Amino acid sequence: MRTESILAASFSLLTLLLATSATFRVCATNKIIHVPGDFETIQAAVDAADDGDEVVVGGGTYIENILIRKQITIRSESGVGKCIIEPMLLYSSVVPTVNISSNHVEINGFTIEGNRYGIGISINNVGGCRIANNVISGFYCGVLLLRSSNNEVVDNTFVGNDFGMSLEGANDNVISNNAFVRGGVHVLDSYNNLIRGNHINGKSLVYLERVSNLLVNEAGQVVAVNCRGITIRGLNLSDIAVGIEFQDTEDSTVERNIIENSSFGIELITSSDIRLANNLLRNNTWGSFSWKPKTSR
Repeated sequence: MRTESILAASFSLLTLLLATSATFRVCATNKIIHVPGDFETIQAAVDAADDGDEVVVGGGTYIENILIRKQITIRSESGVGKCIIEPMLLYSSVVPTVNISSNHVEINGFTIEGNRYGIGISINNVGGCRIANNVISGFYCGVLLLRSSNNEVVDNTFVGNDFGMSLEGANDNVISNNAFVRGGVHVLDSYNNLIRGNHINGKSLVYLERVSNLLVNEAGQVVAVNCRGITIRGLNLSDIAVGIEFQDTEDSTVERNIIENSSFGIELITSSDIRLANNLLRNNTWGSFSWKPKTSR
């Protein structure tokens, strides 16, 4: 009995020591890496990081394209106006400036500047990421959410992008409290997204999903997904990716609007029975564009 008691006590003590050691090891891996203190470039710091680490970036301009494959936070130390990321491949339409291919990545507090080409931040087939408190400017697309779900894009400013944000096959994301100067939001095959509290060119960006029988007569952009009986009337829209977009929407009316200097004036995606009347569309790349239309009833 005495031998068994000693063995049991020894086993309990060993288990406690192993658990304590494991706890210490987990805590030890969550480190803070400084740029340029520890590494001169953000990419070098990312490469040295482990899941759960934080990369803190000091003031300055960093010319690099960053690939993130780890669950980390990257934040600026000096604030959005003093910490700038520019792409090394200025004319590339393929390589994003910040390419996120891991879950649970946060980018916070940067100015990310392009040269009217490519993508500012690409979030590709991941979830749990957060893009917050950044200024993203001068790209073909500021932020691309591609086949990604349960991400947050909040409290950012988008300036001078052809498309501020594009959601493609992206569901259940939160897009809130962002300000767009030009660009706006484009949605393709994307559903159940919470898009609210955003503004474009000083006006409300109106996003509707599964809404019926509503009149919209004040907005800076309108996107309607899976809606019915929507009337959009009397808007004056300009400098937007898409002035009015309908996706999977039917039995709706767009009338007496002015849309100019935009990529698409009116875009209809898999929508039917849409009445267009007395709209003035001028100086747009595409005036009224219908893609994959449903057969009219």
